[in-house]
Amino acid sequence: AYEIYQCDWSSDVCSSDLFGESMPRELTGQDSEEGERPPEMTAAEKQVAFVHKSLPRRAGIVAAGPLANFILAWIVLAALFVIVGRPFTPADVGTITPNSAAADAGLEPGDTFVRVGGEAVSRFEDVQRIVRESPDRPLTVVVRRNGEEMTLTATPRRSVVTDNFGNRQEVGLLGVSRAGRSFARLSPIAALVAA
Repeated sequence: AYEIYQCDWSSDVCSSDLFGESMPRELTGQDSEEGERPPEMTAAEKQVAFVHKSLPRRAGIVAAGPLANFILAWIVLAALFVIVGRPFTPADVGTITPNSAAADAGLEPGDTFVRVGGEAVSRFEDVQRIVRESPDRPLTVVVRRNGEEMTLTATPRRSVVTDNFGNRQEVGLLGVSRAGRSFARLSPIAALVAA
């Protein structure tokens, strides 16, 4: 256990508020030399010292550090989007599950989804969202195959899935997997917005 002693610079004795005890200053680790006491601040030093700033200025100084870190992270992420590219999952068909709704509709690996259920899609996640919300409902699917667009009809099969919290819900499944992930380079303005 530690005891806290208060020392008076004009005295060589320190006292404890907790037990009312006193002990010599040198045993408490406090220096009794007058020369070791911090010197008084000059007027010029007080003008720039943190403890003499107003509350709004101190709050601004304290907030500046985290804000600078946030801005730096934002700029670095935007730079990565410009140089390397933003992770992007194109709406390409990777594999088809045998005897699935996609196989019945005539989808083939390498097809690119253009429109699903009348909605334009550019990412595989867009296709997943539309399909999940349409169990047992025929969807008009426009795909690009070998440079030409084809119109197919696919009916996502109703399936019961359980999420991480144990909730069960009915969703539509098509039976396709994505081809992979790519990176789309962005302009500097678009990268700042996306970051």
